[in-house]
Amino acid sequence: MAVFSLTTSCGGGGGSGGSGSTGSVTSVPAASAVMASGSELVIQLTNTKATKSPGTYTIYIYTDGAMTTLLAQSPELAEDGAGVATWASGLILESNRSYYWKWTGVFTSGSNTSTSESDLMPLYVQRDGAMNAIAPRSGGYLNLNNAAYPRLAVKNVYTQGDASISYDFELFYDAALTAPITNAYGAAQNGEDTYTYVDVSIPATSADAGTPGLLNNTSYFWRARAVVNGVAQEWSQVYSFTVRDFCELGSGGSYAAWVVDWTHDYNCDQLLRTDPNQALGAPNAAGFVDQDNPGYGFISMDIGGTMIFEMGSTIWNGGGYDVRVYQYWSQEPIEVFAAQSEAGPWYSLGWSYCGYSFPGEEYGFGHCDFDLGAAGLQFAKYIKVLDKESPTCYQTAGAEIDAVVALYKVDSSRTCTTPTARTGMSTAMSVW
Repeated sequence: MAVFSLTTSCGGGGGSGGSGSTGSVTSVPAASAVMASGSELVIQLTNTKATKSPGTYTIYIYTDGAMTTLLAQSPELAEDGAGVATWASGLILESNRSYYWKWTGVFTSGSNTSTSESDLMPLYVQRDGAMNAIAPRSGGYLNLNNAAYPRLAVKNVYTQGDASISYDFELFYDAALTAPITNAYGAAQNGEDTYTYVDVSIPATSADAGTPGLLNNTSYFWRARAVVNGVAQEWSQVYSFTVRDFCELGSGGSYAAWVVDWTHDYNCDQLLRTDPNQALGAPNAAGFVDQDNPGYGFISMDIGGTMIFEMGSTIWNGGGYDVRVYQYWSQEPIEVFAAQSEAGPWYSLGWSYCGYSFPGEEYGFGHCDFDLGAAGLQFAKYIKVLDKESPTCYQTAGAEIDAVVALYKVDSSRTCTTPTARTGMSTAMSVW
């Protein structure tokens, strides 16, 4: 919360210099606050000395820190009986960008008046989906092989590069957050990346016979918060995950079961199909793609869009191709990656022009196939699809993803081998 002291004064009523007035005003949002995208900007000023020196205010919103472009100005705002002045601006600010604001005030104490002006305060509007749990997704899984150094990741709150941003992570045994396990504070966000992760070190406990790491078939809880320009923001909701041997996750079906994230910073405003859940389950795309009949059962990824899928079952490196991506409507270039965590590390399985391959498939179930062996992987639970289309915005920009399927998946005879162990806690990193 920002606090500003008011000490300017002027004489009044013919007196010999006046008694002056002193006040203290706090603001919500505070300087360097991050507000949710898609919500109305409401500013509240509270005068803690309103009984002695009530005030009226004017608020100014700028699009830049040099105050060259005034976006909006409030009418004169009076305090209520509690010393609070509120302005519901009616503004829905653009996501993932910064604005600047200040207030001016006139305060009255008897026959004296004083004026004051706040500092210019930055206000950041978060990205869509900011602070969502990327890894492990809430309600998702952590690979048992990574139980000693679990990777926690959240979607970056803001990526325009004009703010200093870091993240704090806390991991707990219980949903009430009364039994902490470990934490990582000050994980720095880099540039314009999509999410920030940290590998936290789990101490040995008596519960696991002195072996460091989280326990198999056990659920844990975590949260994160952003720190913007040194100002800690609110904690996220509490996320949960369960530690599992990924070779035991073979009964959930062959198709993608969850969209962990869809990133499309280009934000082509002409897209007709934008529900990422349409890419889950079996292929079912149909219909022409135009304003009158936009089709269904698929998503247009947008230019350079990226989707992370959690598969219903763990994919196994079998004989030949292991992953199939159904791309509707035409042929589009995509690159496919596989991982054992939603936050990677990601291994490329290659890229392909994906879609129909012979006459009659143009509006059917065209697809392209990929092999885990191309990346040296024996198994994977997560698939990332990256659109590699040229940058042109139109109704079906980006690949039209209909479905993702595991052609081979784990069964009870499989053993998910332990990957190279990470040693110690890494410095926090941003990826993509």
